[in-house]
Amino acid sequence: MGDVGEGSKGRRAAADTTLTDIVFSWSIDDIFNGNLYKYQVGKIPERFPSVKHYLRSFVYPLLEETRAELCSSMETISTLPYAEVRELAECKSDGKNLYKVKVDFWRNLSSNRRKEPCIISKRALLLLTESKPESVSDLKRMGRTYAFAYVTKTSYDKREVEVATGKNVGDIDLKHGRLFAIGIQSLTTIARLWTALHTSGNLNVIKEVLCTNSPGEEECSVCSVQNDEFRDANVTRNLVNDLNRSQVDAIITCLRRTSCQHKPVVKLIWGPPGTGKTKTAAMLLLNLLEMKCRTVVCAPTNVAVIEVASRLVHLMKGSASLGDVLLFGNNERLKVWDSDVRAIFIDYRVDAIAECRALLSGWKHYISSAITFFEDPVPQYRLSLENVTRKKKSFLQYMRKTFSSTMEPLERCLSTLSTHICANYVPNHSVRSITELFGHLKLFRAALWGKNLNFLPQRLEEIFSSQSGDRFSSQALTCPMLTLYSKRCECLAALKSVRDSLDELNLPYFSSKRMIKKFCFQSATLIFCTAFNTSKLHERKANVEPPKLLVIDEAAQLKECDSVIPLQLPGLKHAILIGDERQLPSVVNSDVSNGARFGRSLFERLSSLGKLKHPLNVQYRMHPSISCFPNQTFYSSQIHDGPNVNHESYTKQYLPGQMFGSYSFINVSEGREECENNGTSLRNLVEAAVALQILGNLYEAWSLSSKQKLNVGIISPYAGQVGEISKRLGEKYENSDGFTVTINTVDGFQGKEKDIIILSTVRSNSRGSIGFLANINRTNVALTRARHAIWILGNERTMRASSTVWEALVYDAMDRGLFFDAYDDEGLAKAMLEAEREDLQVPISWQTPFEVPFRGDSLSANSKDTSNCELYMQHSKVEKSLLSMKFCSLSLRTEQDSKEVQLPFELSKEQREIIQFPLSTFIQGGSGTGKTTVLIMKLLQREQLHRMSTSDYRVTRNVNCGKKDSKEMLEKTPTRVLRQLFVTASLKLCVAVRQQLSQLKSFTGRGNFPGASSSIDADFNDIPNSFVGIPQESYPLVVTFHKFIMMLDGSIGVSYFKRFPQLRDIRREKFGAARSLALQAFIREKEVNYEKFCETYWPHFNNKLTGKLDSLTVFTEIIYRIKAGLHIKESPSGRLSRTDYVSLSKGRGSYLTRDQLHKVYDVFLEYEMKKLEHGEFDLSDVVNDLQSRFRCEKMKGDEMDFVYIDEVQDITMGQIELFKYVSQNVEEGFVFSGDTAQTIGSGIDFRFEDVRRLFNKEFLQESEDGGKVSKIFQLSQNFRTHTGILKLAHSVFDLLCHFFPLLVDVLNPETSAIHGEAPIFLKLGKDRKSILSVFGKKGNAAGLGTEQVILVRDNCAREEVFKYVGKQAPVLTVMECKGLEFQDVVLYNFFGSSPMKNKWRVIYNYMKNQNLLDNSFVARYPQFDPVGHNILFSELKQLYVAITRTRQRLWICEKSEDLLKPMVEYWRNLNLIKERQETWTVKIN
Repeated sequence: MGDVGEGSKGRRAAADTTLTDIVFSWSIDDIFNGNLYKYQVGKIPERFPSVKHYLRSFVYPLLEETRAELCSSMETISTLPYAEVRELAECKSDGKNLYKVKVDFWRNLSSNRRKEPCIISKRALLLLTESKPESVSDLKRMGRTYAFAYVTKTSYDKREVEVATGKNVGDIDLKHGRLFAIGIQSLTTIARLWTALHTSGNLNVIKEVLCTNSPGEEECSVCSVQNDEFRDANVTRNLVNDLNRSQVDAIITCLRRTSCQHKPVVKLIWGPPGTGKTKTAAMLLLNLLEMKCRTVVCAPTNVAVIEVASRLVHLMKGSASLGDVLLFGNNERLKVWDSDVRAIFIDYRVDAIAECRALLSGWKHYISSAITFFEDPVPQYRLSLENVTRKKKSFLQYMRKTFSSTMEPLERCLSTLSTHICANYVPNHSVRSITELFGHLKLFRAALWGKNLNFLPQRLEEIFSSQSGDRFSSQALTCPMLTLYSKRCECLAALKSVRDSLDELNLPYFSSKRMIKKFCFQSATLIFCTAFNTSKLHERKANVEPPKLLVIDEAAQLKECDSVIPLQLPGLKHAILIGDERQLPSVVNSDVSNGARFGRSLFERLSSLGKLKHPLNVQYRMHPSISCFPNQTFYSSQIHDGPNVNHESYTKQYLPGQMFGSYSFINVSEGREECENNGTSLRNLVEAAVALQILGNLYEAWSLSSKQKLNVGIISPYAGQVGEISKRLGEKYENSDGFTVTINTVDGFQGKEKDIIILSTVRSNSRGSIGFLANINRTNVALTRARHAIWILGNERTMRASSTVWEALVYDAMDRGLFFDAYDDEGLAKAMLEAEREDLQVPISWQTPFEVPFRGDSLSANSKDTSNCELYMQHSKVEKSLLSMKFCSLSLRTEQDSKEVQLPFELSKEQREIIQFPLSTFIQGGSGTGKTTVLIMKLLQREQLHRMSTSDYRVTRNVNCGKKDSKEMLEKTPTRVLRQLFVTASLKLCVAVRQQLSQLKSFTGRGNFPGASSSIDADFNDIPNSFVGIPQESYPLVVTFHKFIMMLDGSIGVSYFKRFPQLRDIRREKFGAARSLALQAFIREKEVNYEKFCETYWPHFNNKLTGKLDSLTVFTEIIYRIKAGLHIKESPSGRLSRTDYVSLSKGRGSYLTRDQLHKVYDVFLEYEMKKLEHGEFDLSDVVNDLQSRFRCEKMKGDEMDFVYIDEVQDITMGQIELFKYVSQNVEEGFVFSGDTAQTIGSGIDFRFEDVRRLFNKEFLQESEDGGKVSKIFQLSQNFRTHTGILKLAHSVFDLLCHFFPLLVDVLNPETSAIHGEAPIFLKLGKDRKSILSVFGKKGNAAGLGTEQVILVRDNCAREEVFKYVGKQAPVLTVMECKGLEFQDVVLYNFFGSSPMKNKWRVIYNYMKNQNLLDNSFVARYPQFDPVGHNILFSELKQLYVAITRTRQRLWICEKSEDLLKPMVEYWRNLNLIKERQETWTVKIN
């Protein structure tokens, strides 16, 4: 072998150098040198003077491509397969470096960072190195030893390999060092190609058509006279009915020309997209099969081979023996075991024939056993009874079992003979005999399993005895017996006929599977494989008839040098190439080789030389509006649309609107192209969001329709975009039977088609740069994959500026009226805005546009500093200390007499910052941190600022005003009232806020707030059920969320409640306040809340569905997830589909199992049906109806300037979204306040961050100027209570964070500057009246400011307590007390009435983790199960709310300590509670 020498400008290979020698000569620097062969790689010409010149023109491009592929592999060397070498032994060889290598085991064989990791097999290239490198630079360090090794032999488990190396590595001492083997790349295909380029095989075809100056279209003079004779009926009868004229002409011409015996012929069949290339190829092969023309069929990829083979097998059903057709190749890559082509796969066929021809278990054995069974089964039955001691089978049972066990292998073997043995060995009459036998056996089986046979056991034995023929030949039999007897005789005769027929066959003897494989290759007429695997046919020369014809499907995707392998097959005379050079060619990694046209196919080169192509000119795939542009642009309007696509039924409208017709360009102008994380490809997040939004709309529309099978493809030129869309989609539609989604690159989609294609072009820039998207072949493939609809997503400005085919495409869409803007569709617009939100840059701070006229800057010297309050706090009572902190001076100038007043609020620094913050605000804080206080003060401040800005009144410093001037200024009133809206879910909190506002506004000279009287209208009858005609004096509006919904319902379109007939009577018969009261009573009666759900619905659901679920979890899932989640707007039905619900639940980390989620959805469907039957509704129904009305209409009435939503955690996402319709002041006009630790509302479940995300998506992004993203303020200073209560509350919050870390917002610990007594645990005795001992006087039940209260779980517990307490103290449920505060709180029997029961013992898990259990603790406790203990989430939140209602003292009273014991021990070990017996009493001052 010669050496590889250095040329003057690059590396040159000697003619006799092997591929491995060249690779071994490369250093690491050589592999990464893109100019290594730059000056040796020449442009491959179109014509060649000789075969030698032709073959050599591919050598250097091949070497350069090999270098580029190795470079690509080694760039990710850390992810390549590797193993540690345990033994290294040199083999005896003639001057070669051969070694036996033993490794421990191979790692990274399925690395997810490489699509096709190196397969450790023969011809694999390994790198031997003393250490495992993480990057190529590690190999370049001084002193590092490495060598390339070429695998020549492997063991079965790949742990022992034999390798050849480029240098001696035998001196490596593994005892004192380490050696690693890294799998770089398989060189199998490159080695086969190298061999083909350096071997003089059969060159007849190559000489004729590649090395001549003429296309060679002249017909053979001898064969031309036979043209008319060739068109006989036998050849054309299968063509005329199934193919069009162009397909028939192409096949007939190819068959005629390739039947020539005098000169080689190469024919081209040109098949543009959708013209039926594969169908034509299959029909051509079927005729070749009938003509017994030995043919090799190959394609560039396994997928393409399987496609054409599958189509042929389908055509052959019932007409020809599959034994004449053979497929071979790599089983793992072909993936044939679950497909129709398994029957022709070599491995399957060899196993089947081996079973059929086995001496002791072959077809002869099974036929003999079957004949014996039918001739005389009675002795066999009686013999079987002798060996049975237990229950014996009846004769009928024996017959049925024996028949099944005997006939199953017989039928399998006979099927193999008729299917897998070619027709030359198994003639047609033998096949007919086998077919007739199968028919008789089927009829006998039916008779043997007849129902009437069970009553005639004795007669059965007589019928099947050996003498039955003589005995029953002349006797009359009953109908079942006669049928069985006759079928037995027919089967016996058919078996003997098959036996005699098969005995005449001249089948060869097979001593091994190797001989069977050789027989299969010898007897096959059509052989399928990939182009590279045809090299294996070069090795099968002995006793094998050479192929006459080569058919290459998808020939335009096969590099010309790759086609050299099949074109040199021994004995080959002709070739037919089928393809379309205007679609994508083969991939080339090296820029140098690509520039030399190394990727050009033989099909393309011959086409460019003007060689005649037989066009297929009718397309049957694309709707005419889809095929229009590609046909005009790429095929010069040569393609006609088939009758099927022109039929009106082919037009599908999958989504409403012209945008989603058969063809459209959807302009996504706001997208931004960016590199993906690894920097190797591009993506466009906005286009990805639009594509997924369209896909979601498609699924919703499909799920509501007839659900016919729908195939959707999402394609993009960029792998980064494909990865992004795939990641976002996940497994969402994998279980949707009939709705399939395929996501791939344009290159990966070649040869495929789908009903709908969504094409994401990705590129979006001002330069008009579109990269390889400009490639017309890639564009052609992208635009021709769809059958019924293609929707192209792209940036119109970028495409028009590109000066490519995409510019013409955009203008064409505009001219045809098929150009649309994504913003024209509401759903797409929101999807884009949501995607854009991910790129928003949130500023650190905003400048305040005004200065609030607080007097803090100019307090007089004798003003009391709030920090001095700490001097007298420590020893004061809790109540007085809190008042000192919270109710100190806040200086605001009154408008009545220009005096400073002392309002009963002192604001902390963080509260003041929130009030001064000018933009929409999010306030998060625990209970008692002053969230509601901040909202009230912010509302009052805006009231005052508004009055100052709309009148002549101003606040100035150091300006002395006379009393008269002051009075004149104050007489001027604002021209317009400030419309402010305060909403909270709690009725009691709402009433309390109205009272507080009334008192505070009296200080500022505005008079009383509406409802300032001692008796406030809790039903809000003073406010209309509409935003129309609200009296100015009613502002600011303070309403419950329920009232807010009623007002919205009356302000837009037709009221939701008009669908109820009873309301028409109310509206007709009642007026004024009476009508309002009647309406509210009706709504209370018909609305389904959690209590009604538990009492009226839950007991009547299917127990199989509700068995392991609790009512609160199910109600929450229905109301918050299924009917009011973030994704509801994307669903036209106003609810999530089952698939979306399960998928989204998995995405948000639901603790419910997949089976439980499906059960919840089943309960939801049953709930909706029952609700409809009862004529009832829930709040989500009203909200969804409002949402649908707002999409079509605008609200009538007053628009709000500012909106305050308190306790936002008690409102669902869908309900929160309604607020955007009442105010356009998005940037400044909204304040959200809440605490997810207090989310105890039934049907409510979300984190506070979800509110901010919803606001940014649905409020800010929909505003005209886009708005600014606000931040979340957190309040951490507690003004309500002391450290004793806070510590107890925080202990509960710790449990929430431990068990449910994904479902709560983690807050900074709250602080309080005062100390107080620890809460008291009081165990009540049998006399339940002892609860009265904790009250020394009657409590005042007047809402906010109530001194003492008893808190209970629900109304049932309230009724129980009322029996003993009466009116001595107010009794509220935990739900009712939200947002309120009391001096003293008694929490009554919370644990005793808990649905958790003894599951509270799970708390011991947390205690153990925190080392809070004594070593003596031996009690058993369950392990935490997110599904089994999901109700713990709700219980802990309710407990947290109950604890945080008190300002001073808390008693936890329980009738029994058993259920409370885990929590008592938890608190006891933390020293958080005091324990008292029932005799203990307390005096309350």
